[in-house]
Parts: sequence; C-alpha cells; structure tokens
Amino acid sequence: MPSQANSWSVASYDPLDRFIGQLVTTAAREAAGCEIFLYGLPFDGAVRGRKGCAKGPHALRAALKTLKACRCEGGALTRRIFDLGDAKFPSKNVLKAHEKAEAMARAALALAGKASNPQASRVIALGGDHSLAFPCAKPYLDRFGERFAVVNHDAHLDVRRVVKGQPPNSGTGYGRLLDAG
Repeated sequence: MPSQANSWSVASYDPLDRFIGQLVTTAAREAAGCEIFLYGLPFDGAVRGRKGCAKGPHALRAALKTLKACRCEGGALTRRIFDLGDAKFPSKNVLKAHEKAEAMARAALALAGKASNPQASRVIALGGDHSLAFPCAKPYLDRFGERFAVVNHDAHLDVRRVVKGQPPNSGTGYGRLLDAG
C-alpha cells in the first residue's frame, strides 16, 4: 500500500469541485468497486545517464491528487481509483526489478478483471525507468496478443536492441515491445 508520503487525502476548497485524490482508495476491500488501478514503480536502476525517475511515482501522486476530476467530454469524473501502492525493489538488480514490475502488473490486471465493469477498467503504471515498459506490458501481451497497444509519451522512443548477455536498460523497453509484436 502507498506510504504516508503518498497519501491521497485532499479536501476541496470549492464544494462544486472534486479532485482526483477524492476518487482514490487504498483499501483492498474497496478495489472491486474501482475501474482504474494505479501502481508505482520507483526504480531507476537501468538508467545509464541521469537518475531520478525512481521519484516519479511519489511526484505523480502528489501532482494528481489536487488535479480537478473532470472528463474531457465535460462533467465530473466519477470513476473510482484503486492505488495498489509501489512495487518494492530490494536492490538495483535490473532483472529482479523486472520480475517485481511484472508481478505488480499481473496483480493490477487481475484486480481489473474482477472489477464491476472489467471492460471499462484501466491500469496505469506510475513510472520508474523505461526498462520496465516490457515487464509491465508482458501480462497484457500474454492475454491480448495483437489486440494490445501501447502509447508512449516521451521525447525519445527507447527502441534500442538488447545486446546479448547484457541486462535491458532504460533505452530498450519499447524496442522489446516492438520485437514482441
């Protein structure tokens, strides 16, 4: 579960506004009533250059919690959100981190499948480094095959090939997805 540092509690200063933080729960008993599932990946062990993306999940939660809960089509966002918390990465071992990230993705996918409306459920990973893109997508590739799509919002594509004998790095995440079809 998220730590106190990742608390979603927020009070609206305007009774007509709702914030994203007011839609989030971390109570496991409430997960089945949610349609959006978040989890954090505080890892930057595969980054070759600038480190720092391990702080991403906390920073994203802090920014999201006071974001107004509105839909693009207009009106209030009412979908409940369940936060599974952060994956625990015991070391900078990239391959172990990939195992943890894939396990977290599988747990989120399982919860989404048990939601009140599984077809409308969404899973969002709050990242860490891009080497984790493939292990996070692997459960979906296994389940949906060619019907699975990934949208990457970044300044560069991270499509380098993994060199044999070398662990994946932050520049290979999406290249591995392309290789997997």
